Amino acid sequence: MIRNRLLSSAIAAGMLVALPGLALAQEPVELEFVDWSLVSYYDEEADETVPVPFEVNATLRLEDGTASGSGGCNRFSGFYDLDGSTIEFSEEMSVTLAFCEGPAQDVEDAYLADLGSVGGWAIDGERLELYDNLGDLALAFELPSIAWTPTQLATLLTALSELQSDIDTLRTDTDKLNVPT
Repeated sequence: MIRNRLLSSAIAAGMLVALPGLALAQEPVELEFVDWSLVSYYDEEADETVPVPFEVNATLRLEDGTASGSGGCNRFSGFYDLDGSTIEFSEEMSVTLAFCEGPAQDVEDAYLADLGSVGGWAIDGERLELYDNLGDLALAFELPSIAWTPTQLATLLTALSELQSDIDTLRTDTDKLNVPT
């Protein structure tokens, strides 16, 4: 019972923290001078769009012809050309050389490779979509809501729901073990 209340309180607190941030961004979102958080990327090896793992923070900021951000591990910067709905990034990006492995490195490798193939862009609400030269979605970004994007918040709520299910299963298993004294 106490665990249920704690879990419900955590979910409610997370929603209260995130919802005001979502409500503030009612004005049209601009492409430049915004800190974007990567939420999915095209994985060429898997030939599919892959969500960015919750623990990886990959970002993009476009400012007066300079693109910068984090690939998930290393910082990067380079140039971009913007002309209407087309955008192209320089093939040469400066990237720091921190050692990474696991999901952060996987995201970074795919992100920087996809960035080099971008040819177009569109904003849909609080979502930035970058398309390759064939018009396929290569990278998707969202505005962070407080510290989390809506996708990250949904992932957290799913994880909390799964945790609640695990707690319920554990409670049932524990009740079966209880022997009256």
